[in-house]
Amino acid sequence: MPHLQLEQLVRTYGSVRAVDGLSLEVASGEHVVVVGPSGGGKTSLLRMIAGLDDPDGGRVRLDGRDVTPEPPERRGLGMVFQTPALLPHRDVAGNLALPLELQRVPASERPGRIRAMAEQLGLAGLLTSRPAELSGGEAQRVALGRALIGGARLLLLDEPFSGLDAPLRRKLSALLRELRLRHGLTLLHVTHDQQEALAAGDRVVLIDRGRVVQAAPPGVIYRQPATGFAAAFFGDPPMNWLDGRIISDRGQARFEPATDLPAWPLPGRAPAAGNIRLAIRPEAVAWGAVTAPGPVSWPATVQRVEFWGATSWAVLDVAGACWWARWPGPGTVRVGDAVQLRPDPATAHWFDAVSDLRIEPD
Repeated sequence: MPHLQLEQLVRTYGSVRAVDGLSLEVASGEHVVVVGPSGGGKTSLLRMIAGLDDPDGGRVRLDGRDVTPEPPERRGLGMVFQTPALLPHRDVAGNLALPLELQRVPASERPGRIRAMAEQLGLAGLLTSRPAELSGGEAQRVALGRALIGGARLLLLDEPFSGLDAPLRRKLSALLRELRLRHGLTLLHVTHDQQEALAAGDRVVLIDRGRVVQAAPPGVIYRQPATGFAAAFFGDPPMNWLDGRIISDRGQARFEPATDLPAWPLPGRAPAAGNIRLAIRPEAVAWGAVTAPGPVSWPATVQRVEFWGATSWAVLDVAGACWWARWPGPGTVRVGDAVQLRPDPATAHWFDAVSDLRIEPD
């Protein structure tokens, strides 16, 4: 299984640095998902690894070998694009045969390899079909088979499921996991979909403006985001935010919101004093109907409720800011009701207001 190393890769388009000194290592057999906003450098990164674009700086190493100057066909990689890009004049068997022809595999061996790959992908009954006769999922499976049939063990995936509906994306993701184990694949997978990234990868790499923001297992990047940008990127509904500052007075720390909300005493460990941004995930927001205000309670108003199937969400007005929270149950509150939040320091994330870096309690 291949081991991939990217060393200080740079790619520029005029005055724009699409990839800005990016370094990354992908271990043998690992499934790494690269995610980030549009224009963050994801596709440019894949194209340099594949050899389709030359970097303006840095190196690509495969199993320790510098492949930066080598053409795509000598790198031994497979690549699947957002659109299948099948040859329209060839049937499924002919499209799967293309890599074998380029590798000059003997003609007598090709039919057996094509049938074996088609069976793995559920395409055995479609070998004589043309691309125009295939569904989107079927066409993408042909593209996946074409990338694998030549023996590639490092697979580059450029948003391969983005044009498919959710059930089909899940089905093809499961197929990809099965193929990875069967063929001993190393996967570098680009997507803009945060849910796909968290569900699919052994490790998630968040990039922005051509740089790595955070690289960590999915659970870590969600529960311990390294920056405010990472915290805001992952999560649906989105993270809730409140600006303010930490003040320490005679050993007692408190968070003072920048709005007119009451100060929040912070017992035990607290972030260091200074300007700070508080963030709380919607599923961690404790709230309810107004009773007698407790030692810490922030007033809010229910703006609307959204039914998402298994979970319903309330959108709350908190001092002019829009906060999301789990709906506690039917009939408990109505749109327009006054409620109160009961923030819990254990559920909070803290970020420096200037550097955007995560702050751990002292």
